[in-house]
Amino acid sequence: CMVPQRYQANSQLGTWVHTQRRQYKLMNESKKSSMTKEKADALDSIGFFWAAKNSISSSGRSPPLDDDNLSEGSSDHAKAA
Repeated sequence: CMVPQRYQANSQLGTWVHTQRRQYKLMNESKKSSMTKEKADALDSIGFFWAAKNSISSSGRSPPLDDDNLSEGSSDHAKAA
């Protein structure tokens, strides 16, 4: 899931992805977080990128995304989590 925080095609998805990354970081720092190991494992299973820098190319820009790059399964999972 290589969605930038400011994903213009779906700003709610970008916000959701940013929130998951933030909660994951808090969990790993042993701070209060809504992220659980089970949620993290589920996101791992769909190829979620935990660090936003993983989604940035060498030019410093996020790769272009279109509807073909987002599977229906991952968006359904995002709504369920």
